[in-house]
Amino acid sequence: MKHFLLALFALTATFAVQAQETDIRAKVLDNLELARGHYYINPNEAGPQTKAPKGYKPFYISHFARHGARYCWEDIYTRLDTTLLKAHNDGQLTAEGEAVWSALHAHMPELGYHTGELTSKGWAQHQRAARNMCELFPGVFKRGAEIVATSSNSERCAVSMAGYCTELARNCPDLPLYAYISRTDYDCVIPTSSNNPANMQISTTRRALSQSYSVGPDARTVLRQYFKDMDYVQQLYGCSKMLSDLYAYWCCLQCADEDIAMKNPFTPEEELNNWLQGNYGSFNNYYTKRYQSWPVLADIVEKADKRIAAGSTGADLRFSHDTHFGPLLVLLNAGGNGTVPGSPEEVCQYFQDYNVCMATNFHFVFYRSAKNPEILFKLLLNSCETTLPLESVEGPYYRWNDFKDFVAQLGTEARALARNPDALTR
Repeated sequence: MKHFLLALFALTATFAVQAQETDIRAKVLDNLELARGHYYINPNEAGPQTKAPKGYKPFYISHFARHGARYCWEDIYTRLDTTLLKAHNDGQLTAEGEAVWSALHAHMPELGYHTGELTSKGWAQHQRAARNMCELFPGVFKRGAEIVATSSNSERCAVSMAGYCTELARNCPDLPLYAYISRTDYDCVIPTSSNNPANMQISTTRRALSQSYSVGPDARTVLRQYFKDMDYVQQLYGCSKMLSDLYAYWCCLQCADEDIAMKNPFTPEEELNNWLQGNYGSFNNYYTKRYQSWPVLADIVEKADKRIAAGSTGADLRFSHDTHFGPLLVLLNAGGNGTVPGSPEEVCQYFQDYNVCMATNFHFVFYRSAKNPEILFKLLLNSCETTLPLESVEGPYYRWNDFKDFVAQLGTEARALARNPDALTR
């Protein structure tokens, strides 16, 4: 245990060094799509894969993903259409405001009925993730392998699962594949659901950082593009709420199948600041809820051990939501995303909520050797190798037994929180 903790502390320091090597603000300004955070459409472009230790070959994949690109998950379309229509009738829209309302209103017959649904882009994202795995790790999907997939009861998750599984079936037509949705397995996709019979009722912890952080764009400054009188907007809708809904609408337009014209409401600097503030809020939110995703890790361990014991090949797939992927990302401290910095300004250097984007995914890729009984694995985040707070064997490859010890310790802490909300002070 002492050896394990020393390795953990050393790797935490390594994450800190790595985080400072990249100027995240410059990276986001260079690609403003990243500033969409949770709305970012993950391209699932596979990164370079490090050669496995000698004698080791992949045989099994354990997967956890968020649903793909979708329409707005609440009825923002109707709210905005109704409000902009009134402003139009009252003569309160600028020329740009008229253009935004006209484009939205023309597509309301489709948008109004698509609330929360997966788009074709979301389907394609999961197809791409499945193709990546087939191309990168063909040994996992050879004859005799078995694929089992499950999702939350949300339609967008179920359709995401269908997209991934359909692509697997196309690339590996001889594989037995079973996909299902059941409350008995909610623990591995939506563990905090009130319909989950195994819900542990794990409490939240305190925030990672308690300081306030406000760097986002001024609502009235942005809204002057669309409305003539800010007091009118405040009374009718509320300036902050209008800005929030317009931002969500703008981001979801990138996901929609319809081609709806709208220019970016923000300057590059405003969009960066909008992301910085939202990213800080996301980190604090996920940090407080991180242990609530521990049952997902318990399921990953249980199902992997069964595969290992049986000597079988294949994959277990899980399709969920950002509300569970985000806490899991932080709990694992994958890629250093669970590191708590010293100030709100530093959060973006360690945690980036565009890693909890549309169709974001984890793939645990397992390796075995005919000459060595020890099982190794590596973790892919959006088809790219990432790090864990464990001592690696070689490059991104870790010992499975070390990971199980790590998960067991997290489980002890999670169960303590289930018994006593004040069990953890950190």
